[in-house]
Amino acid sequence: MKKFLLLTASVFIFGCKTQQTTMTTSGEKTALSKTSEGDLIGQGNVKDLFQAAFRDWFTSGYESYKPDAATIHKLRDLTGGISVKIFMGTWCGDSKDQVPKFYKILHEAGFDKEDITLIFMDRNKTTPEKLESGLAITNVPTFIFYRTTIPGGKKGPKGDPKTKELNRIVESPRETLEADMLKILTNQAYKHTYAN
Repeated sequence: MKKFLLLTASVFIFGCKTQQTTMTTSGEKTALSKTSEGDLIGQGNVKDLFQAAFRDWFTSGYESYKPDAATIHKLRDLTGGISVKIFMGTWCGDSKDQVPKFYKILHEAGFDKEDITLIFMDRNKTTPEKLESGLAITNVPTFIFYRTTIPGGKKGPKGDPKTKELNRIVESPRETLEADMLKILTNQAYKHTYAN
């Protein structure tokens, strides 16, 4: 019962009502759908992983992962102005292993659900709306970290927020997800698994 309540609380924090049609940050409509194999494709949210086909591996991975408490404590002070795009495949073993752990870290570190974008890809690592366009997604999962900056230090016509990619974790971490995140968010030297 205790685990169920914890998981329910995390869904409340991260989940939004699952919608067939969602909006991207640029205002474009995207549709979350399923492939003929039953895998999700398009932009969604963590609540989509609670469908019967995915729930067992997601909840098991989320509940069993115990991130390093000291690292999580440091991450809590670094979440402001940070957003994350997660590219994954519900068909992919690495996504099934890493994404539940990643959501556990995001939850414990206090990330705002509005700063997390979850994109489901097909086996060719594409989406119908080309949400991956220009981002060089070669492996899943890929976790891309962005920092929001406001030119001139204030919002307005010339001070619209811009995002800059800080770095990314590709497929699996070098150390642990939380240790790699800490390096990225503190601007330490970091190369993902497939970087030259």
